[in-house]
Formats: sequence, C-alpha cells, structure tokens
Amino acid sequence: VKHNIIGRTVNFAHENNLSLVSIFPKQIIKSWGEFATVPIINYILLTLLPLIFVRKIALPSIAAANGQYMFFDAKKYMRLLPYKAMKAEKVEDIKIARYYKQNKLKIACLANEKDIRCRMYGSYNKSLNGFSKNVTTYFGGVTLIAMLFWMVTTLGFIPILLVYGTKWLAVYIVAVLLIRILVSITSNQIANKNIVYLMAQQISLGVIILKSIENRLKKEHIWKGRNVL
Repeated sequence: VKHNIIGRTVNFAHENNLSLVSIFPKQIIKSWGEFATVPIINYILLTLLPLIFVRKIALPSIAAANGQYMFFDAKKYMRLLPYKAMKAEKVEDIKIARYYKQNKLKIACLANEKDIRCRMYGSYNKSLNGFSKNVTTYFGGVTLIAMLFWMVTTLGFIPILLVYGTKWLAVYIVAVLLIRILVSITSNQIANKNIVYLMAQQISLGVIILKSIENRLKKEHIWKGRNVL
C-alpha cells in the first residue's frame, strides 16, 4: 500500500456517499502456475460485469468485491457487522457486497489501481484450490453458466471456423486477443504474458470448474484448515 491510497479511498467514498469500497489490487505474479491462474478472475469479472455498474445500479445481484482490499464506513460496519453475518459463507467478500446492497447502501468496486499490490497465491495447486472455492460465485452460483462460459471462450473458434471459414476466424482471434489486452491493461497486468498464457489460463479455468463440481459432490473443500462446504 503506497501513495496515500487510504486517504484517496476516504475521499472517494465521501464524494460518492459509499458505505463500502473494494479494490482489486495489482497482483504480484511470479511463478508459471500463478500466470496460468491468477489473471482468470479479473478476466471473468471484467468481461461479464463492467465495474461501473456496481456503483451505479442498486440491484444486489450486480455486486462485486475483493477481500484483499475492502474499505468500510465505520458506522455502517458496526450496524451491519458484515463479517459476523457472513462468517459461514465461503465467499464472504462478494456476499458482503450483496448484503450491503440488500440494506440499501451504496458500494463501489474498482480495478485500475497501481498503489495496492498483493500476492494472491504462491503456487498452481494453491490457486486451483482457492479459485475452485468461489469460481461459480462469479456466475451467480450457477455451475452450468460457468461451464457455458468456459466452452464459449475456449471452443468458440470451432463453430466460427466451420460456419464462416478462416476469414471470420481471423476476426474472432483478433477480438479475443484484444479483449485479453484490454482486461490486462485495466487490471494492471502484463498483457503479453496473458497472451502467452491464454490457453493455459483457459485449461486452468476448466480444471477449476471441474474441481469445484468434484468438491461439491464430495461435500468437502478444505480451506484454511476447515471444510467450507
């Protein structure tokens, strides 16, 4: 945390009458396993939900947050005690964001912020375990939608090629790469790395979704020493 980000968050919250401000930090990514997994969540979030909607639309379903940085209005926090209310939830950050909206409080979620840095996971296996805990939450808790998202973003080139040929396949590939670049820029990530690891990220997303399904069937997901299912 640097450059008075706390003070700027206070000003932003005050100017926009916000009870909660959450920020996606610039992720510190070191290993190949992290490059193959950590950027996935920002890709999902920023392609499915423009973050400006979180602040502008009051619907609880239009909510996002990142537990790495959540700034609360103290009075509202003490009234709602969100972490106590959500202590049984496995994805408490997003649940808290929805909880605030359900209580008619304004929130905001931001992504393009360089003054907060955080390393989310230190290895591929830790990333798989962590993301499989909450991946379906980004799709409204519906596993089928998560699977459809993976199929479209991974295998979407096949129907394009079969129906429209190589010309439109080239257009499709350019569009896919452009989206990755824009998401990388918005997230303060290295765009060329995300291009290189594009297929690895898609494969990892498939593995994460399958692991989420497996854990749900077993009714067991060990997180920080306890079963959260």
